[in-house]
Amino acid sequence: MSASHLARHAEGCLCCGTTNLTAEHTLISLYLAFKAFNAGPAPCRIIRCNNCDFRFYDRGLSEEEGNAYYQKYRDENYFTERNKFEPFYTRAVHDDLTERTEQRLGAWILTMPFLQLG
Repeated sequence: MSASHLARHAEGCLCCGTTNLTAEHTLISLYLAFKAFNAGPAPCRIIRCNNCDFRFYDRGLSEEEGNAYYQKYRDENYFTERNKFEPFYTRAVHDDLTERTEQRLGAWILTMPFLQLG
């Protein structure tokens, strides 16, 4: 897919490719705006695929913005810095969310028909 990072919906859903999409308006998070864009929060859209229910931000990151955001991603300074913008986001919260997500994902994968033996 070659959609611009500024309008990723242009070629359809990032997962299934359908063009049956709807948009919801929101704001880019304070931390993402600071870290990737060196700016304040800005209006953006979350695109919802009406076919597969996948959701994604219409505005993605350029290579430069991605590098800025993911530099030293989730090292101790990342949590300290992000916590200034999002006081609820700590390493403990992240680790708990990661563990619960991995457990749910693992349980979901085991229900996939192509993995059934027998």
